[in-house]
Amino acid sequence: KGEAGTWYGILKTSDGGRSWSWIFKEGGGTGGYNVLDGIVADNVDDGWSTEAFGGAYLRVIDVGVSPSHPDTAIFTDWYRAMKTTDGGGRWTPLYSRKRPDSSHESTGLDVTTAYGVHFDPFDANHYAVSYTDIGYWHTFDNGVSWERSVNGIPNRWINTCYWVQFDPDVKDKLWSVWGSYHDLPKLKMTRIPGWKERSVGGVAVSLDGGRTWEATSDGIPPNAPTTCLLLDPSTSAGGRTLYAAVYGKGVYKSTDDGKSWVLKNKGITQDGPNVWELTFGADGTLYLIVAFNVVHDGGPGDQKLVDGMLYQSNDGAETWEPVALPKSVRFPNSLTPDPQNTNKLYLACWATVGIQEFRGKVSEGKDTEESDGGLLLSEDGGKTWRQVFDPETYVYGAAVDPRKPGRIYLVTFHHTAHFSDDDGATWHTMKGYDFHWGHRPVLDPRDPEKVYITTFGGSFWHGHPVPA
Repeated sequence: KGEAGTWYGILKTSDGGRSWSWIFKEGGGTGGYNVLDGIVADNVDDGWSTEAFGGAYLRVIDVGVSPSHPDTAIFTDWYRAMKTTDGGGRWTPLYSRKRPDSSHESTGLDVTTAYGVHFDPFDANHYAVSYTDIGYWHTFDNGVSWERSVNGIPNRWINTCYWVQFDPDVKDKLWSVWGSYHDLPKLKMTRIPGWKERSVGGVAVSLDGGRTWEATSDGIPPNAPTTCLLLDPSTSAGGRTLYAAVYGKGVYKSTDDGKSWVLKNKGITQDGPNVWELTFGADGTLYLIVAFNVVHDGGPGDQKLVDGMLYQSNDGAETWEPVALPKSVRFPNSLTPDPQNTNKLYLACWATVGIQEFRGKVSEGKDTEESDGGLLLSEDGGKTWRQVFDPETYVYGAAVDPRKPGRIYLVTFHHTAHFSDDDGATWHTMKGYDFHWGHRPVLDPRDPEKVYITTFGGSFWHGHPVPA
């Protein structure tokens, strides 16, 4: 009472509820999500969350109090698990440890969404992770400690780093792509009318190993959440050809190392396509995944779902041609070409989608949009396809390991990851991985026995795959 703004946190009573006092109190600003105008609690010794979100709105979700030691309690919010042993006088982090050099160590309690793990070709101890909400993080000691690096990224872009691309021939040079809308391609963001006008993003470059960044998006419009970046390795260092997928806009191409960009949508039939992922086939064919789209024909509740598509280009994105998919497959999510076989392609697909996912509410009558998910295999360059994994599953991504003939990995949104040693004819469940919402499997280029798995909400996992 008498204080301006919106305050949030934890109140404590020691007299059975007759009176209350703050033991964790933050805010005072507008209280809006991602609005950095609040005050951070002064009795918190935090890990990385305060660094990333200081002053922002972080909602406390729950508090647990020890039944035998009532001065000991733990609270959780969107990112943290924090503990007190003195009745709320001081809170310390359980999810992370800060090192003397201000880098961070994870304890394993990571409530974060990772898109990719990206390896420095010049330094085996340096690799990066692209994250929703917390941007770009990297390690210089093979994962022991981590640093967040957003220096130079425009403030409105910082929410999500969707992808990272190291230059294979220039030490310390890399590009990253960013968007203010997180969690794409999930429909919870695009079901909101006007998102294409509100979201921003673009491309950035670093010349010092990702420590600092500079925006390099000339030619890309401001409203440009960018979800994928692809480098043509056949082009010369200093004059690279790069391709960027701008969600809701299209494919942009640069032939001058990312300094300027030109839209390349000829042949793409969707209006304002949700271009999501770009990749090269073994023969240099360029493939594009266009994710499903929500069309707003009227007010709330009038949204319609438009199917995704797969395209290919044989002329460097100057023209695109659709790749026909089975009629039962409507929501492609990721294409994985076999790097040693031009004709072999694996397509990860999203299965049946609930109406409430793109309308935000349950509708009368029909409550799903039906589609086969799973993993499709083409052995003739996309002319024909056959299912090689359960079509009722949401398969987010796959990876072919050229070091192990027949080995392919996939990750599902059903708390399992799998691998096959016979091109997908039979599958093994990977022992030890059980996070519900999985993203991509990523091969470790330094260790043929190690795989990373990025997740929606559990950071990234790593291990040596064995059958469960």
